[in-house]
Amino acid sequence: MIAPILLGIADRVSPSGIFSPAIGVDISGLRQVVLSPIFPFDLLNYHFVLAFPEGSAAQGRIRIGPYEASYTINAGRPHLDRFVVAGIPVRTGGRCGALIHEPGTLKVTLLGDTEIEIGRLEFLYQPADPLSDDVRRAIESNPTRWKVIAAQFSCPECKDGITPYVAIRRNPGIPDFKKSPRPTWYTELPDKFVCSCGKASVQLRFLRESMHYLLQALNPFLPDGSMATAGSSVSPTEVNQVLTTFAGVLDSAPLEEDVQTFIESNPMLLAPFAARNLFFKPPILTKFRADFGIVTSREELLLIEIERPSLRLFNKDGTQTAELTQALHQPECWDNAITENRAAVLSCIKNCPAEIATISYLVIAGRSEPCEPEVLRKFLRSRSARFQFMTYDHLMQNVRDAIRSTLT
Repeated sequence: MIAPILLGIADRVSPSGIFSPAIGVDISGLRQVVLSPIFPFDLLNYHFVLAFPEGSAAQGRIRIGPYEASYTINAGRPHLDRFVVAGIPVRTGGRCGALIHEPGTLKVTLLGDTEIEIGRLEFLYQPADPLSDDVRRAIESNPTRWKVIAAQFSCPECKDGITPYVAIRRNPGIPDFKKSPRPTWYTELPDKFVCSCGKASVQLRFLRESMHYLLQALNPFLPDGSMATAGSSVSPTEVNQVLTTFAGVLDSAPLEEDVQTFIESNPMLLAPFAARNLFFKPPILTKFRADFGIVTSREELLLIEIERPSLRLFNKDGTQTAELTQALHQPECWDNAITENRAAVLSCIKNCPAEIATISYLVIAGRSEPCEPEVLRKFLRSRSARFQFMTYDHLMQNVRDAIRSTLT
């Protein structure tokens, strides 16, 4: 029997399931050494990528540690007549997950009359960095990000269990785990949990050190729902209350500083920008400070300048006012400084990634209602992708749209 060759573990393989030699395979995140801040590590999130030489069996089973996976390559014959690469997901047939409880080496074997080792995977523990303020703010601002995450472990025999959980802010009133066994804040976990009957145990020290990492993950869910559940602390009532209060603040003709303070206290008002990092008053060398800085999931840095809501945007003849011209000039000054000293500027912003792809700018000022609609539309169309503008009314509508799309 010609055995397949283990190429590694991958985050994503498309297509997956039943494979055809005629279809190409898209593989993302292939590696043989897996660095993870989270253990237990659930294999159900991943695919195992195998290379099948010509003459390999078109069907078979592999064992990955204590778990098994089957594969079928739709070749129309019992053996392959060409070289094939395929990604195989783990199937356990239940809700128990496929957990690697501790770091170590995982042997992968082909099952048959005899077991043949086809490769090994190395799982290494990499402690997560502490949750920085800029990341915490970004999670709070983004309604698509989870604010509370729990991992439930229980014994199928005695039903004894434990539910480690982590949240953006520790609050004894959240989350509500009435049906979950022994909810425990993650930093207070023991080294190991052993159930009452002694038949089930799980290593917990890695979660105690790094469970907060899951809050930064774009999708913390495990595919079968067995290990992690998650919940958002943003409710429609809370959203409406913040927007209503913000509208009242804008109508009161506040100073720029008052608007800055309100947005800092209610970062969901920056939800349209899907922040990965959110900075308050980020420095641009020693010369300037933006009001907000946002790093997006696309490795883009957006620097925001806010002005008074009462700032008049256009003259009666449709030309922009001197106040608006001055507001728009500020990001141009930032851009000149960044062009000359890009690396130094990025290093001045604490926790800002160095691998920023693009830097763009946004000015938020004034209100839409006093403006002639066509004048405002023409002005907005004239702005470039890097130098953007919106009124506070645009911001409010964008917040409504962004949050509505996540709550429906």
